[in-house]
Amino acid sequence: MEGKSSRGREQMILESLSMLPKHMLSLRDRDNVSHFLLHALSGERCFNFNKAAYFVDNPDFHCLRGIAGFFKEEDQKSHDHVWHTPENFQDHIQHSMFNKLVRDIMHESIKAKAVAHEQGMQDIAQALGFNNYNVCSWDMLHDNHGVLVYEKADPQDDVVENYLLNGMSLLSFCPLF
Repeated sequence: MEGKSSRGREQMILESLSMLPKHMLSLRDRDNVSHFLLHALSGERCFNFNKAAYFVDNPDFHCLRGIAGFFKEEDQKSHDHVWHTPENFQDHIQHSMFNKLVRDIMHESIKAKAVAHEQGMQDIAQALGFNNYNVCSWDMLHDNHGVLVYEKADPQDDVVENYLLNGMSLLSFCPLF
């Protein structure tokens, strides 16, 4: 029984991920595609997060900057509205307190100070009110590094880890506004 449920969850994630490039292209004239993408990735049909915060770490300039945030409690509508009514979603993002909190974070590079990496992530997670958080990071263009701090809605959902890095890597194709 558990295997069937897991396969169904995996299929739903794969279907969501497969649609994202097409949706991203539909927003090619917008600067904040990363907000749209993070919300789609964080939604129930994909990775199902309670909270997610996306950062870009640039060791050359010794800074880590908040790019976009998702908080399920602020996002009561279906995630389909992200792509189908971008103006409504744009309004939602501008009023999201959690997103503002994430975007206000300017921290020294965590990648440049590898020794303090764990403490730096803990400080950021605490400032954003995460309870049980995980961290995912990946290499980006120009020696930048993407960093995602996230909290799963279902801590037992192990399917997420199988596809998380590939899904989040799509954020690397978005402008950093």
